[in-house]
Amino acid sequence: MPVCGEICYECERDGVQTSVHSDVCPPNHNIGKADESYRSLMHDCLDEWMNKSGGTGYFFLGAHPWFVTDGEHPEGEWSVDVVD
Repeated sequence: MPVCGEICYECERDGVQTSVHSDVCPPNHNIGKADESYRSLMHDCLDEWMNKSGGTGYFFLGAHPWFVTDGEHPEGEWSVDVVD
């Protein structure tokens, strides 16, 4: 089963409310290909979400119900602005 990872939350940057969003899926959406570097990234993302989200948004790693094999989310599910 394909696996996805994602972090998304609202925060204030330079006095402006903004959305933070990153797809953090394992290589080829295959958890068996997740190495120590990827595991470290997941822990960092969880820490980021806990420290900065104020409880908004989400952090997940798993078989996501919106995931489809072409990498696109079904239309109308949700959208966020990507902030680097």
